[in-house]
Amino acid sequence: VLLFEEGDDELASLDDEVLRRRMMSRASYYFKGGSKIYDSGLALRFRLATEEDKIFMKNHDPEKGSKEKAESGLDKLMNTAKVNKYSMFTKMKKYNKATGETLYRVQPEPDPLDVEGTKWMSSQQLKERALEPSRNWIDAGSGNHRIFLEIIGCDGLPDMDTVSLSKRDQTDSFVSIVYEDTAVVTDVINDTLSPRWMPWHQRAFVLRVLDPKSVVFVGVFDRDEITSDDFIGHIALRPAKFIANTEYLLHYNLYDSSTTDDPTTPVDDRKVHGKLILRLRYERGSGVGALWSTITPHKTTYVNTCASKNLELMKKTCMGKDVPPDRYDTSTFVGYITEITGDSKIVLNYCGVALLNIFLWRGSVVVPIPQFKRTTDQETKYVELWAPINSIIAFAWGCVLVEHSLMLPAFLVFCVPWLLLGRLKEESKHPSPWHKPRSVVDLFKSLFNVKLHVTIAPHEFEEEELAYQKILSDKELQVKRLDEEAMKCAEEERLRKEEETKLIGDNPVDIETKYRSFTLNPLNGLLYPIQELLFNICKGMRFTRNFLKWEIPGSALTISIVCLVISIILAAAAPWLAWFVCWTLRLMVWIFLGPLMAIADKCYFSKKIDAIESHDHSTEKSSVDLTITDQLEKQMEYARTDREDAIKLKAMRCYRFGRYVNMTPTFGVSRYPDIPLLESSAMPFEPKAVDGVNVIRQKGSLLTGTMIHGREEEHPPAEHVYGVLPASSEDVVDETTEPNERSSLLPR
Repeated sequence: VLLFEEGDDELASLDDEVLRRRMMSRASYYFKGGSKIYDSGLALRFRLATEEDKIFMKNHDPEKGSKEKAESGLDKLMNTAKVNKYSMFTKMKKYNKATGETLYRVQPEPDPLDVEGTKWMSSQQLKERALEPSRNWIDAGSGNHRIFLEIIGCDGLPDMDTVSLSKRDQTDSFVSIVYEDTAVVTDVINDTLSPRWMPWHQRAFVLRVLDPKSVVFVGVFDRDEITSDDFIGHIALRPAKFIANTEYLLHYNLYDSSTTDDPTTPVDDRKVHGKLILRLRYERGSGVGALWSTITPHKTTYVNTCASKNLELMKKTCMGKDVPPDRYDTSTFVGYITEITGDSKIVLNYCGVALLNIFLWRGSVVVPIPQFKRTTDQETKYVELWAPINSIIAFAWGCVLVEHSLMLPAFLVFCVPWLLLGRLKEESKHPSPWHKPRSVVDLFKSLFNVKLHVTIAPHEFEEEELAYQKILSDKELQVKRLDEEAMKCAEEERLRKEEETKLIGDNPVDIETKYRSFTLNPLNGLLYPIQELLFNICKGMRFTRNFLKWEIPGSALTISIVCLVISIILAAAAPWLAWFVCWTLRLMVWIFLGPLMAIADKCYFSKKIDAIESHDHSTEKSSVDLTITDQLEKQMEYARTDREDAIKLKAMRCYRFGRYVNMTPTFGVSRYPDIPLLESSAMPFEPKAVDGVNVIRQKGSLLTGTMIHGREEEHPPAEHVYGVLPASSEDVVDETTEPNERSSLLPR
């Protein structure tokens, strides 16, 4: 990269017209005697330098690189986090004779504002104090909308320090969060299987949102100073499923993998590695912009780090133990095949039941009947009416298509919202509010900024939830049992036929010696590309399944509306479309199959063929060949530009943030989605004043532009974390604050 000031001789030697014409494009200049085929030349790119470019070049040393150390936000937090690992002689719990309770030492440190009062607490006190509002926040990432996430605690974690000299040595737990272009971590709490992060600890984060479809990945780890941190489990949060301006207290089971021990079963029987408790609130926009953001292509985001240990931390936070291997693995290969076959059976079974219900006019809808008299009973009465809506729709479309075959495009487009809304109806039958997708009415209210008041009590609909899950499990196990019995019968029939064939003697006698030997599978190089293909197929199937289940409600609603509108337009324009297609086909037949082609042959084609044959092909190319060459050259130019942009972006990210790059998964596709447990609750968010709130701004790592990539426009640190500023106001700290002024605010 060269930076010229106005008036320099180098800049004056360039043609101004060429500079303006080639601005922001790739210009190739070939040497004398060079050939475009072998790319022997020089490629240049021009653009006007911005003020940020000048500052970047001023801080850049061509020999030593950047004058500032490359470091990401995750590296800063990992390096500044203080791990208070007490010695084996330090008392960590004591018995209070006055109250008869066991008191535990608060980790990693007591409240700086009340050291003596918070140095020792009982188990119940720890749980109650952990639910208080957080005081230390980190505002991280890029974007305009915000997610407020607080890590409250964990329960039932496995002991990851079993090999230790001290019996007291247990899991040293901390939580890692990866979202879009940022990664953050909490404080470390040592030697406990049920940690609780206090309001004065580093546990609260404001995550800036670039794309509402993105997924928040949360992982729980055991801290190791020397080796890699031990992975315990992770979850994937979909903020789009939660209602804005609602405070959720969520309980999740932790899993280390998205696959089960038996990959052929659709039942989620994964091993639980503890529970995670967190508090979440989502602030997002409304209107056409919010609707448009649900269907815009997702931006690929990356998070860099300078340490390979932190790279492994981010990968496991995002994917757990399901990180695709870089070589052929038999168990992974078989797992992908069984998942594809298992999901295919589920799809075929669902389609068969749906078609049978449509053809036999089966179906019903639940209609609420209003109560006309006042009663103390607040339960709504429902009645189930026979109304086979899908059969009526199919009958109507069948009648239309028989009479008007040109309505087929409108019908095919209509099938998209028909399928999505049908799946929404089926998923809404679940009694648990945590499994139900958001309704169309709620999505439209959010679109037009209508406030929704949602209140969910802990263990609400627990009995109905357990009964519904039992019915589903019994059905799935019954289907599996029937499949096994069918396979067993087929195998018995095959063996019986083989025995009968042997008795008859049709099989030729094979006297060849069978050679068996041990091998290291030389087909690894051949099967690994197939394994990658199967992995991509599984990802596509998982995304489709999540989409049909309305796990991404905004995108599903938008696509349903768009396809419904297109279907109506196509249906309305069918007469004009029929006229246009009919006359187009008539003209094509009359022109290209009629006698006019004989006149065209004598006037044009015969003369052109004679002219081409008379030319010397060794010295000149036909116009067709030149056109093909130009098109190929343009495609190669685009490919070169994309490759150069990708290489430059990677180099710039490594230069600024660290040498290791982790790509944040786009949609967090996993075989089983993470669903909040029945202990979870929700209530409308009420603004409140909280004293002593500190906010530290951690910029995101999103880079934009070309050549010298610039960071996105910086956002001010988040204010009004709780909606109202207290009388003392909030202390907002930016990254530019001096280290000695913000040391007390960094994670401990």
